[in-house]
Amino acid sequence: YLARGGGIVVLHDAVCGDDPAWFSTVVGGAWEQGRSRWLVGEIGLCLQDRAHPITRGVANFDLQDEIYWDLHVDPDAHVLASAFHTPFDVTPQMWTLERGGYRASVALQGHEHATFSHPAWRTLVLRGIAWAGGRDADLLLEPGEAEALRYPEGGPLAPERAHESIELEP
Repeated sequence: YLARGGGIVVLHDAVCGDDPAWFSTVVGGAWEQGRSRWLVGEIGLCLQDRAHPITRGVANFDLQDEIYWDLHVDPDAHVLASAFHTPFDVTPQMWTLERGGYRASVALQGHEHATFSHPAWRTLVLRGIAWAGGRDADLLLEPGEAEALRYPEGGPLAPERAHESIELEP
């Protein structure tokens, strides 16, 4: 399928398998049992490429989910978003890989069911599906979804709402 130019989308623990060294060459990264690590909690997704069709216009945002690190990551993987598992360690959480005429889109979050209802996350996943299929990344979005990425839930506040975050001391 991929050799014919098909696309592949990998979400959350779909990066796990029996042969991580091989699978990382197919999708750009893979989990290795006994080596790779995880942590559930509030994570901050930091966008590395704001010009890519999948992440275009998205601001950094926080969400409650899981972070993976110490994966096998192919040097040709194009990192779209990263997160910190310590203040000193940044690790890829979303990437693409274009190889042999096909496209792979990988997003590691999705441990929590609520993540799929997060508007920005949902938009990134839908864009990843469309992009991996060789289509316009916004093909599957509803009107207004792409515009809402500038101020996503868990991200920066819109200027007209910024006053809501100010706490005055007595």
